[in-house]
Amino acid sequence: MIKEITNKQLGLLGENLVCANLLAHGWDVANLNVSFGNFRNIDLICQNNKNESVTIQVKTLYGNQCAFIGLTSHEAAECNNNNKIVSAWIFVKINTLFPLQADYYILSRNQMIELTYKIHYWYLFEWNRPATQSLKDSPAGIYIWMLQGKDRKSRYADQDFVNPFTPTSFLNKWDNIWLP
Repeated sequence: MIKEITNKQLGLLGENLVCANLLAHGWDVANLNVSFGNFRNIDLICQNNKNESVTIQVKTLYGNQCAFIGLTSHEAAECNNNNKIVSAWIFVKINTLFPLQADYYILSRNQMIELTYKIHYWYLFEWNRPATQSLKDSPAGIYIWMLQGKDRKSRYADQDFVNPFTPTSFLNKWDNIWLP
């Protein structure tokens, strides 16, 4: 029995689980990483029975509650004004490996842009402390509680984070990939 799983194995596991779920919905799917190595910003291409296609980025978590999304906090706080987020996103939260159990949080491209922008704008400019260069350069992440549509009370004398999707959870919202 495997006691540890590498990050590469974890990513491959998440992509394959997402592919299986997309196929179970009757949608065709291709994994770009099989053909191109690690294709930047896109892991999968999916097509429905109306010949509509969408690209998908998959992030897999196991043993932690935050997925780093390949941007700095500063880039994330400006993602509504640039093309850094180009795909729908599916976050796979592996709960247990034996037996394999996972949760899937699915966001359209625009939902991902809005959530990423709001949380990192708050983090840099509304958290009642100066946005230092080290904060701006820190890796941007998305936490599971955000994907569950929860707000975050501040521990300090500053603004709480109000999730733009409260009380909506993205759990198992597979049709979100087809939204703009």
